[in-house]
Amino acid sequence: MKELNLLTINLLAAFTDTIYRLCLQIFGIYKRPWMSYPLNVLSVSVIIGNSLIIAKRIIPAPMYSKKAVSNVAGVLAVQFILGLPVCYALVYKILPWYNEKTEIEKVFIAGVIPIVVSVPKVIARTAVPKLNLVHPGVLHLLVSILYTATAVVSRIMQAELIHFSLFVALGVGHAMIDLVERITVTMRDHIWEYAYKLLSRCSRSQTRDFHAGKARTPRSMRFVADISIQLLLTEAGALVSSVGFIQLYKFMYPDQNMQTPDNYFSFLILEFIKRCFTGLAIDIVFNTISVWLQVTLFNIAVLRVWNTKWRSHVVTNVVCMVFGVFVLLRVPISYS
Repeated sequence: MKELNLLTINLLAAFTDTIYRLCLQIFGIYKRPWMSYPLNVLSVSVIIGNSLIIAKRIIPAPMYSKKAVSNVAGVLAVQFILGLPVCYALVYKILPWYNEKTEIEKVFIAGVIPIVVSVPKVIARTAVPKLNLVHPGVLHLLVSILYTATAVVSRIMQAELIHFSLFVALGVGHAMIDLVERITVTMRDHIWEYAYKLLSRCSRSQTRDFHAGKARTPRSMRFVADISIQLLLTEAGALVSSVGFIQLYKFMYPDQNMQTPDNYFSFLILEFIKRCFTGLAIDIVFNTISVWLQVTLFNIAVLRVWNTKWRSHVVTNVVCMVFGVFVLLRVPISYS
């Protein structure tokens, strides 16, 4: 990042943002309806600039071209640019509407969210491995923010539930949906590979235009292994961060309509430990089943990739989770 001057560019953008807000405050026109438009333009410009710089760096010299740079930069930038309106709708529309619902309605809504967000994840899972210009070991970086954001959204909705039994039920449901999503994606590739082999035995002419032969290449299988590792780390980090954020919010802004006990801080600490321990235990059970199926039945080298690349995966996960924490700090939460 130092060689690419990304830190310098982002610090300049942050300085510009601060000066702009300060000037508006001095002239008494802060928080006007049009105030966010220049800031949104600045954010999009920084995202596109960073994506172009990274794309120029990661593309090999023999494959370098303007089209290749545009393709890679587009994949990098689109998840952030499209994420801006999604984040706005989430923070100012969806979550306030979600907080007004009853506990049972919240469980239903939070249970549907992982199914809805699985659509862009499946699209990314299919499209990203086709970027032959990018090394397979870093393909998962192109969709890390997407997976982290979806995990944070699901976990913050789970952590916001007051009743512990509903918290556990939603955790089990979320883990089951996540397990089915990963297994069906891997199983689909396995079925396509089997169908491709059957057609290959019939006639060569039938398989020339048949694209399913690329479904289980070493490149795509490495991508699946990296994504599986990121999911294991992201779900755990999102759970702990979300529960911690909710408990901290309750401590800083206690509900005036509820009588808090004398040892309220200790109660929140114990609640944090209980929820994190229970949620992580549920994830460990389902993640163990998922990894076992991927390694034994579908021959995905999850454990081998983790043993050799665990440091880069941890760093990637920490960076993405820091971004998720900043998003959490902007979430308006109210308890009724």
